[in-house]
Amino acid sequence: MSDTRTFTQLFTVDEADALIARLRPAVEELLATFRAIRSEIELGARETKLSPGSAQLAQRLEAGGVVPRLLETVNHLIGQIQSKGCLVNGPEQGLIDFPCLFNEEIVFLS
Repeated sequence: MSDTRTFTQLFTVDEADALIARLRPAVEELLATFRAIRSEIELGARETKLSPGSAQLAQRLEAGGVVPRLLETVNHLIGQIQSKGCLVNGPEQGLIDFPCLFNEEIVFLS
């Protein structure tokens, strides 16, 4: 997989493995925050009888303030993780990619 973007860091397998342990608390908090967001959506949908994907429910959740604060937490955690040189590729699943140079091409260690 070739990529023309510039990365602040390219990782070896050992470097990626070492960083995973240090990133674990932030990733666990990210996963917990997404669980809280899903819970708020489900609760709001039950209480209002609106579809979880409806614009009206989204407006109510935004007005309530809880989900926007949780999304701020998500953005902060993603920034914290990506500041280490890796990419958050699947935030709801905690998927992180580590750019690596292999045969003169950028590939991603996951």
